[in-house]
Amino acid sequence: MSAKRGRGGVGGGKFRISLGLPVGAVINCADNTGAKNLFVISVKGFGARLNRLPAACVGDMIITTVKKGKPDLRKKVMPAVVIRQRKPFRRKDGTFIYFEDNAGVIVNNKGEMKGSAITGPVAKECADLWPRIAANAQSVPYGRYNLNGSGIPARLAWFLQEIPCVIVPLIILYQTYDLHLNINVINVLFMIYFLIHYFQRVFIFPFLIRGGKPSSIHTTLLAFIFCSLNSYMIVKQLLVYQTYPAHHWFSIKFILGTFIFFTGFIWNIQSDAILRNLRKDNETDYKIPRGGLFEYVSGANFFGECVEWTGFALATWCLPTLAFSIFTWVFTGTRAIHHHRYYLEKFKDSYPKNRTALIPFIL
Repeated sequence: MSAKRGRGGVGGGKFRISLGLPVGAVINCADNTGAKNLFVISVKGFGARLNRLPAACVGDMIITTVKKGKPDLRKKVMPAVVIRQRKPFRRKDGTFIYFEDNAGVIVNNKGEMKGSAITGPVAKECADLWPRIAANAQSVPYGRYNLNGSGIPARLAWFLQEIPCVIVPLIILYQTYDLHLNINVINVLFMIYFLIHYFQRVFIFPFLIRGGKPSSIHTTLLAFIFCSLNSYMIVKQLLVYQTYPAHHWFSIKFILGTFIFFTGFIWNIQSDAILRNLRKDNETDYKIPRGGLFEYVSGANFFGECVEWTGFALATWCLPTLAFSIFTWVFTGTRAIHHHRYYLEKFKDSYPKNRTALIPFIL
């Protein structure tokens, strides 16, 4: 993608993004400079013909003036870069994407941000073109920013990306028995814990989704690969390499870990049900979740899953499950923070002020 107008080309050979911001548009300022709104004066690199009104899209550098904001910024002309737009545009992988608002960040002529932080997501197309902006980007669009009707249907995507976590353990279990290896009951029990979670995620959860937005092929493929490798490492460790002493059944690690695992499992299912019941059939709009752990955190479903895998790591007491637990906290925790910011931006003053993102009263 280029900031210039050569995107479509005469022969249509270059990638084109729909132009969503004509000159005269007012967009949000997403950085922390103190500017609130930016008025688009012109678009850099726009070669207008036939009296067409110049327009910008994600990734373009524009010339703006501050419409609302700190007094020292008003009426000053300065460059900015568009980081997101409401008008849907097609990505190279065939999916369509749009955002909740039109927004940009103030930069200098080299593309260096005047501010030090960005509120909300930054389109990948912009991050690829402006690395200095990408360094301050806090989120990459996924599910809720993907335009309905594009990509793999939500139910099918969930099923495809999670199914390795059921198939791989069963294959390893079959191979282990076929090799006549001795497996302790507790090792099999831990594999059952693993399967309980993913049986629900594969055969129950996807078919309860209401109006979920499609997932891109790229995202689904990456999730499929991760689930395949992760389930292989965990189950292989539990069934083949890991040994437990006879008294492990009565250890604090096993008892407490099992309790934490099933507590998180129940929280996760309960939170998913609350989110699911926010929507009627064929609805895709996001609403404020209420009830259960959502009274304390925006990512109650993520918190439940983090707690669940923490308990699993404690009960099994091995490196692969510990690594997966840490990954879950980092990955889903980051998503919870992004969701929290999304809710704050979308619902503003109507969103409960006492809620944190992931951990009640802490984060």
